Amino acid sequence: MLTKTFDIDLNTLHGGHKNTDISVNQGDTNSVVFNFRVFKGSNEIDYTLVESALLFVERPGGGGSGVQQVANIKSGGGFTITLSQQLMSSPGPAIGGLVLYGNNDERVVTLFFMFHVERDVFGEIVEGSVEFDALQRAIQLLKDTIALYEKWSSVDINMLAATVEVGDTSPTPVVRPAIALF
Repeated sequence: MLTKTFDIDLNTLHGGHKNTDISVNQGDTNSVVFNFRVFKGSNEIDYTLVESALLFVERPGGGGSGVQQVANIKSGGGFTITLSQQLMSSPGPAIGGLVLYGNNDERVVTLFFMFHVERDVFGEIVEGSVEFDALQRAIQLLKDTIALYEKWSSVDINMLAATVEVGDTSPTPVVRPAIALF
């Protein structure tokens, strides 16, 4: 599986945000994985006390925000999540954080972390270009040609030619009904 995996340590006692060097592409699909470890001060939290966790992402400057349920709690501790495309839909800087919900209705927000979503230039250039459209049509034409070849490869051309009446000048040749090709 092709993935971009990032390990992120967050704290529940320290406010503010943590700068990371994480940069993901807007066009990445089912491939960006965040592995979170959460600390309370210098000690890792007891993950058995967490009933559920949400990852939220906000994009400053009007880029919107999103929330995604954390997929699973890892057996060795920590959380792992594969980012949805919604969380990477707008290019630019992004601020993320975890909201942890405890077994007794507790709610704790972690330190925020910063990452960057790069604009999917490749997808825009390729899909928006005339060459891409021509390539798409050429691929479809090739697929259609192969399908026709496979359909007609078992037909005896000489037998087919013999079924056409000689001297016919109409645009559509007349085929003798006594011969069934298929």
